Amino acid sequence: MKIPKVTVLMSVYNTKEEYLRESIESILTQTLTDFEFLIYDDASTDGSNFIVSEYAAKDNRIVHLRNVQNIGLTRTLNNGLERAKGKYVARMDADDISLPTRLNKQIEFMECNQEIIALGTACYIKNENKIMKRKIKSTNPQYIKASLFFGNTSLVHSSMMLRRDFFTTHKIYYNNDIKRSQDYDLWVRATRLGDITAIKEPLVEYRISNDQISSYAKEDQQNFKHDICISQLSDIGISPDIKQCDNHIKLCDRNPDFEVGIMNDWISKLITQNKETEIFKESLFKTILYKTYFIVLAKGILKYHCSNSSLFNKSKALLECVYLAPRILSNAISSKL
Repeated sequence: MKIPKVTVLMSVYNTKEEYLRESIESILTQTLTDFEFLIYDDASTDGSNFIVSEYAAKDNRIVHLRNVQNIGLTRTLNNGLERAKGKYVARMDADDISLPTRLNKQIEFMECNQEIIALGTACYIKNENKIMKRKIKSTNPQYIKASLFFGNTSLVHSSMMLRRDFFTTHKIYYNNDIKRSQDYDLWVRATRLGDITAIKEPLVEYRISNDQISSYAKEDQQNFKHDICISQLSDIGISPDIKQCDNHIKLCDRNPDFEVGIMNDWISKLITQNKETEIFKESLFKTILYKTYFIVLAKGILKYHCSNSSLFNKSKALLECVYLAPRILSNAISSKL
């Protein structure tokens, strides 16, 4: 039996019929036709399983599997990675849309760049009212690796394509203990062993809806994200105490509720430790850290002044963001770093 070029991996659980049909059809109409389409129904209680069955009966590229009981996205995806036959595995959420050339363009890139172990794309963010383009800030794998350290989870899960053999050989699977933000954790661990990048062209439409995991379980997702952020501190030799954990979470969340002097000390420690361990490229690490801190400082200034809703105070806040925030950052760099 011929091995498919790529396995498209989708997990379905009680997905709105319109969205599910659009998602499945966006894969079946790809310009690249050499794929297997693994669709797991995670014990849906609505008509999702019947919809998948309908498409599977018409197209033999679809492998329809059904969990006897609901086991969640993380375990289902791990089952799919074990079951996949393709050289590559492309993730696909049941309510998102892949543009027609997505698989072809990603495979072409992966074939020409053998050092890349996973590849995302820019995307269009789609809700009921409008579509917005979400750009890729940088395609530099080292920049992406350092960005993950500071809580940047901009890699869109359903845009990702993995080099299957690399992940299975190194036993890089989703962590079954992580129910939300499981993709963020996967990329953090993967970048310790290989390079991840992204294509700047939008090749996926990422749907935002009230039914989505990231909407109805936002707090739970944030907690898992915080745990992942803290876990990375050990990579640069830091065993944080409670206060340091709190500072790092605020930095990663872009939360301005902190004392500047204490945060300056924390930033100094991060840079010193990274310089000693050489885990992240120093120049990129500093660039991302300074940008992140500037955003947090600016948010703090705006929050302080805009608590008074007068036009004067809002104008003053904007001026101080331009004038004061860079100076606080400059002082932190010169005196502490």
